[in-house]
Amino acid sequence: MDLTDKEIYVLRKRFGLGEPALTLNEIGQRLKVSSQRISQIQDKALRKLLHPSRRYFPIVDEIINAKLPRSRKDSYFFELIKSIKERDRKLTPIHDLDLSVRAVNILLQAGLYCLGLLKEKKPTYEELLQIKNCGPKTAREIDSLIKTL
Repeated sequence: MDLTDKEIYVLRKRFGLGEPALTLNEIGQRLKVSSQRISQIQDKALRKLLHPSRRYFPIVDEIINAKLPRSRKDSYFFELIKSIKERDRKLTPIHDLDLSVRAVNILLQAGLYCLGLLKEKKPTYEELLQIKNCGPKTAREIDSLIKTL
């Protein structure tokens, strides 16, 4: 279920990744197909990118960071990709963060298994010190992470 070369080409041209964005008609003329067919290819490629197994596909980051002239439909997919990316960020396990082993264990002990829970609860420095085996150094480490959220 990888993206085909044509799908990658259409997404790059449509969203202006590395060059100015093109309209459906312009891409269609280059590929010698109708603008409707280009729209179908684009939609299929975006559906593939939204699949949970594609969470970290590099082109998603390129699309999100691109300066896009968007139609309504493109805007819908852009917002959908953005919301999926945000959801995935919230579900990032604590293990994947750049924390010491002690800090990870303390957060797990406190029931904060993912970034979303940590962001939601935002324990204060004093609350962190109340957790068993959490000293000032580890509390500062976790507190600095929370401040960056």
